[in-house]
Amino acid sequence: MFATYNYSANGTQQGVLDDLIAILTGESNVNNLSATCNKGATSITATIPAGWTLHDAAAGTVTKVIKAPLADDATRFKYVAIIADNGGSGSLQTNVWESWDAVNHIGSNKAYGSDANNSSQRMSQTSAGKLQLSGTVYIFASARFVMLCSNVNGNWGSPTNNGPCGCFERTRFCPWDTPAAGIPPFVFLNLGDITASTYGANAYATTLIDKNRNTITGSAATLNVLAGTLGTPYWVFQWLNGADQKTPDAGSGFTVPFFPLTLVNSTCMPAPFGAVKKLHGLL
Repeated sequence: MFATYNYSANGTQQGVLDDLIAILTGESNVNNLSATCNKGATSITATIPAGWTLHDAAAGTVTKVIKAPLADDATRFKYVAIIADNGGSGSLQTNVWESWDAVNHIGSNKAYGSDANNSSQRMSQTSAGKLQLSGTVYIFASARFVMLCSNVNGNWGSPTNNGPCGCFERTRFCPWDTPAAGIPPFVFLNLGDITASTYGANAYATTLIDKNRNTITGSAATLNVLAGTLGTPYWVFQWLNGADQKTPDAGSGFTVPFFPLTLVNSTCMPAPFGAVKKLHGLL
């Protein structure tokens, strides 16, 4: 699913939140969105379903939690708390959680960094409860991922490095990493951060284990991001700058390949944990 969502000045944060949640949980008719939505400038393409469901409609102030099943275990889920402005900071957050209790409205094992304002999306600040500026949120989703990218007054993405961000499911590389092992195969990513960093430590898991099977959470559950096996995205972009990126496709034409984002924490595990690749599906 891909949507271009425009909100109007003098709208509300709650209106933005309600509309984003509606789109991510299957709404495809812009006329059903709130009065905050600029309907003439909003569009939704749902050839591939958004794939998420509402899990907690009362998770906090301008906060709702959505979930989507894992690719290899439909009884387990990824949880993302969408927050439409965190304490007046002018940020649109996608907090990633390992689990979420919808009765007590609390999560466990949040992906470190997913609640950082500098890695979240820009959002218009408010005055007297109303949005001061109009803005746009580009929404990308399938059951495998959700990614947001904002534009407010010509400023793109996150305040730092201008990147989109969200929750992405990964593949499982290691032999021990099966659904039965119980390690969540998803991460928080800000794509601007991974292209700006020379060392690539910009993916955040909710839980990892190390080679001695110790459980790791919080800031220690951080992963380096590599573009395939070539190195960090930053250096790959430097090496390939100006080079023709087309490769032969399955027919007689050409395509530009998507480098899988390989996730590594060599302190925890000698082998990569997995990759964000075609697993996350089409739009």
